[in-house]
Amino acid sequence: MKKLFFLILWLSIGTVAFQGFQCTSKELTTAKVAYNNKEYDRAIDYAQQEVAKNPTNTEGYLVLSQAYIKKEDWLNAAKSAKKADELQIGKIPSQQPKLLLFQIWTEAYNRGVNNLNRYYSTNVSRFLDSASYYFNVGKTARPDLLDFYYLAGSVYEAKQDTAAAIQEYSKYVELAKNDIDVFQKNSFYIGTPRNDVIAKLGKPVLSTPGNFNEKDSTITDLYSIDNKDLFIYYKDNKKDLNYTLSGVRYDPPQNWLEAERSAFSPFNTLPIAALAQIYYSKGDYNQALNYLKLLGTLEPNNENANAFLVQIYQDMGKLDEAYSYVNELIQRNPKNKFYWTQLADMQQNSRNYDDAIKSYEKALEIDPLYHIAMRNIAAAYKNKASIIQKEQADKLDKDKNYKPVTDEYFPILRKSAEYFEKVAKTKQYMNDYRVYVDLSNIYFVLNDKDKLDQSLAKLESLESTVPEAEKEGYYLNMLKIYSDLKRSDKVKEIQDKIK
Repeated sequence: MKKLFFLILWLSIGTVAFQGFQCTSKELTTAKVAYNNKEYDRAIDYAQQEVAKNPTNTEGYLVLSQAYIKKEDWLNAAKSAKKADELQIGKIPSQQPKLLLFQIWTEAYNRGVNNLNRYYSTNVSRFLDSASYYFNVGKTARPDLLDFYYLAGSVYEAKQDTAAAIQEYSKYVELAKNDIDVFQKNSFYIGTPRNDVIAKLGKPVLSTPGNFNEKDSTITDLYSIDNKDLFIYYKDNKKDLNYTLSGVRYDPPQNWLEAERSAFSPFNTLPIAALAQIYYSKGDYNQALNYLKLLGTLEPNNENANAFLVQIYQDMGKLDEAYSYVNELIQRNPKNKFYWTQLADMQQNSRNYDDAIKSYEKALEIDPLYHIAMRNIAAAYKNKASIIQKEQADKLDKDKNYKPVTDEYFPILRKSAEYFEKVAKTKQYMNDYRVYVDLSNIYFVLNDKDKLDQSLAKLESLESTVPEAEKEGYYLNMLKIYSDLKRSDKVKEIQDKIK
């Protein structure tokens, strides 16, 4: 189920005040009087007559737009307000059409998201139609605002209209080109520490602290690049009170309100991921790869995207190209722990454990506390030891006089356990039962009873926290451990739980 969020309104909007009746035509005066008397159909009729007679009358379009809002005709309200904003003729303050457009698009956003969420919770198709209507209103009012193209694409995906979804998501990427260029030209990615950005771009012209969704502490830095505004948005990463890059907005439209231009705006990579998935399902692997590569530059720590990219290369029989791609990324940015980890993951998937361990070590040299590299290098050592153990078991099967040499793989297992123990202390994995399954297996083979008992105790304590969808896997792992230990009482207990 997709999760969408309501817009946090950061600007209060009231009704746009009309000017006095001096020097106005009979039609416009009648439209204003009708509007004030709540005769909205009559106001629309006379305002339409006014703009037909005087097509450059900004105020006529404003009256028309507000009357349409009262009639809940948001699409025509957006069209009329847009026309007023484009004209800007006469004595109407320039902010008035912009304020009205802001009112329209924020209302459309909230109503559209609300209907989309209702569809996801009820599966009633009419909510999709309502959501689509409001997102079209938003695109009419603010055609340069990226969010509406992602949301509209989500609606079309839910309707299984793949062609229309591709069109909306592609428009999102097209409109995001300036922002994407900022990421790529500066080797920035989502999660880049603020200090690294400042080291690259220098001290910002202005820094503004704030909050996002009334929860996350934020900072917005303003730069001037080629005489154009560049806003860079950071969120507190919650780990060490450092701020990391969340999004950018380069040269936002001049016809937006200043508060809109600078509003905190995280970069949304979901439309890019959606395009990759759609093209993959259509069998267009090259297009899928193009979008995954773009996603990889913006979000190099996205494990799912990295694994997906490797899968596509494997499906194409071009694993060498996957390695070339990741190695190119590393050459361009050798201090990127995510790229080293991606390379290591590929090497581990190919059972090249020695090279994988070296690559994970490179990632850990950059960030010794990087939990994903730590978790995966522990698995690489365990897998390497398992191969040696299996080779010796095969020799024993063929020659009963063969004596296994545990010294060949025990030190490797101890190294694996060392990393698993470190991983178990991280907040990401401290309650992950799989870590303790691996530790229990290792300590069983090493015949380290004390540490085995500790791992099992932790494993048992996690039973209530395991999600229902993973319960069976949890119990099957427990069953194997207790079977190896010949604990018949525990085996029976687990078997009953599985039943």
